[in-house]
Amino acid sequence: MTDAAHRSEGVLVEHFRETMMFMQVAESRSFTVAAQRLNVTPAGVSKGVSRLEVALGVKLLNRSTRSVSLTDDGERLALRWRSILLEVQAAEAEVSHGESLRGKLKIHAPVGLGRKIIMPLLVSMAKKFPELVVNADFSDRVPSFVEEGFDVAVKIGEVADSRMVARKLIPPSQCMEGRLFPCKNHQS
Repeated sequence: MTDAAHRSEGVLVEHFRETMMFMQVAESRSFTVAAQRLNVTPAGVSKGVSRLEVALGVKLLNRSTRSVSLTDDGERLALRWRSILLEVQAAEAEVSHGESLRGKLKIHAPVGLGRKIIMPLLVSMAKKFPELVVNADFSDRVPSFVEEGFDVAVKIGEVADSRMVARKLIPPSQCMEGRLFPCKNHQS
């Protein structure tokens, strides 16, 4: 490996902040606008870009008192880095568990629990997460969860299959006392 190749290996990662400063200048063609976007001073952006240029061993920007333009190396870096940032944003959106649930969810629950409790929750989820497709199976049969491809099963009682990962949602006594399924003689 040559000295130049060794010197520039990982420079963009090591100088990530400076690279982002350069990208803001490249997008806006202004140190002042870049500084406002990054909440730093224009001098700070200028010094950051200069540090990146020294680390890379190339000039990225042509500067004058009135304008900023990209050199050929600056154009190449901005083009490549822009596509990298788009890929990072796409990956982040794909794996984000925040407000962007999407994909398919197959759920099983007993009929009574499914209709009274689960269905209203699923309707609410569908409104909040339109890219989430839910396939709900409400039946009192005991399905073959793995073979039928269920992601979630809601059950009343103990889990007989030790291969299943189970979480207790509420104590069974709450179901029996009418908190979930009101009885005729129970006041909620």
